[in-house]
Amino acid sequence: MLIIICIVLLFIFTRKRKNDFEIYKQQQPQYYLYLGGSVSSKPLKENKYSIFPTDLDYGNEGVPTEVFDTRFEEIIIKNKSRNKYMMIIVHTPDNPKYVFHFNPQVTILSPKSHRIVTSYMTLKCTTKIKDMKIPYSAWFSKKKKGLLKISQILLNKTFESWTQDDQKLLDTELKYVIKRYHHFFIIKTDAASSTHLDMDELNMSENPIAEGATSKVYIGKYRSIPVAIKMFKWENLTEEQTIDLKQEVINECELMSKLRNPFIASYMGSVTYIPQISMVMQYFVLGSLGEYVRYNKDTDIYLPYKLKIKMLFDTARGMQFLHENRIVHLDLKPDNLLVNSLYFDSACCIKITDFGTSRITEKNKIDGNDNKGLGTPVYLAPECYEDDYSFAGDVFAFAITSWELYYQEEPYKDFKSLFQIKEFVKSGKRLPLDDSIPLLFKELIQECWKQNKGDRPNFEQVSQKLVKIIDDEANHPELDANTYTDKIEDYINAKLKKLDSLLTLD
Repeated sequence: MLIIICIVLLFIFTRKRKNDFEIYKQQQPQYYLYLGGSVSSKPLKENKYSIFPTDLDYGNEGVPTEVFDTRFEEIIIKNKSRNKYMMIIVHTPDNPKYVFHFNPQVTILSPKSHRIVTSYMTLKCTTKIKDMKIPYSAWFSKKKKGLLKISQILLNKTFESWTQDDQKLLDTELKYVIKRYHHFFIIKTDAASSTHLDMDELNMSENPIAEGATSKVYIGKYRSIPVAIKMFKWENLTEEQTIDLKQEVINECELMSKLRNPFIASYMGSVTYIPQISMVMQYFVLGSLGEYVRYNKDTDIYLPYKLKIKMLFDTARGMQFLHENRIVHLDLKPDNLLVNSLYFDSACCIKITDFGTSRITEKNKIDGNDNKGLGTPVYLAPECYEDDYSFAGDVFAFAITSWELYYQEEPYKDFKSLFQIKEFVKSGKRLPLDDSIPLLFKELIQECWKQNKGDRPNFEQVSQKLVKIIDDEANHPELDANTYTDKIEDYINAKLKKLDSLLTLD
């Protein structure tokens, strides 16, 4: 019985300590930094007080501090006056990027006494904090109550909210204040690199370069690297919807940060310390494949057949990687395939992106119906209309994407509604494949969009079949008769020029 009681008490004590520690990760109240009549001076001997240390590295001298790691450092404050009380107020910054918590924030010391103040630091993102200054003010008076009143007058006040009435109250108490000083602590550590980025370092464009139903995409530059910033739309959402969307975005960010593959778009990080969560990805100057699946008469760009097959090969290898990691994309389409190169002999032409509707699936539980309404209707497999999502659904979407890329035409363009497309697909009918398409490629598409999902190949098999199609390319020179390399070169140069103009910030 005694053992059980001890265990319970230990549990309660441990939980209380944990809850107490969480307090130090919270922002502290603002105290107005009143400088009128105050002397800017270090804590020198003649000023009758000392603070050590004022350079704070939180035990990480020469070592960056990890994001979300709460560090602490003890500071000894001494009142060297023989007959005056001293009050130290630390004017902690109110910034969502980090928390500097001083315990206590307001310290009143009797004459010839000292106290240990503990400073806690928690970083919310990779941001520049080294050599940052945190001000403090020192007040000397023979009346302890007067110092307490001053702290109450300054509490929750800022330069903007300070009023004449506040000043009058302060002036009354200042009659008993003999000396006042102000100076600062200096932060001597820096934030470690992480995927939690500082919005102020993104140098984001004023206007979006793309916009969808749930987000806007801006271009920016993070530490000299061009990036695409996906900002989600939060307006017109209920509180519950906002919470759910934020959690989905955070899940997507965590998922992307774990994926490293040549055919997956590089995830730079996310901005999560403010309510408007954003994702930051590597910017692809050539845009998405969605920009190329329509023959553009203005630019006269018609993609070579061997480039199309290379793009699909890269897509299949990227999807194979996702599926091997138990990830269903659920929205595979040209808009979510980023163009890395327009040269078929490049190591990588396509990178897969946008796992906003992806799920990491448990083994043998990939066919659940918890993901209703996912994907883009044009690319949906017949079973997806019944909320049956699986790896095979991605293979079907790959078939539609292959058709669209080969013909560079809009799928189902003559259909008048999504309902017609749905009924067409569910009945087993498919988009037309004419005699111009090479037989091996035609057979691959037909296998990938079979009605029964169990009859479709997996992406490892798709990749193997595409190797044979690549070997067969030389037998179809007629498919590249209307392509012009110089036109593609001009298009690439125009894209690069546009990037330069977008990154020219005022």
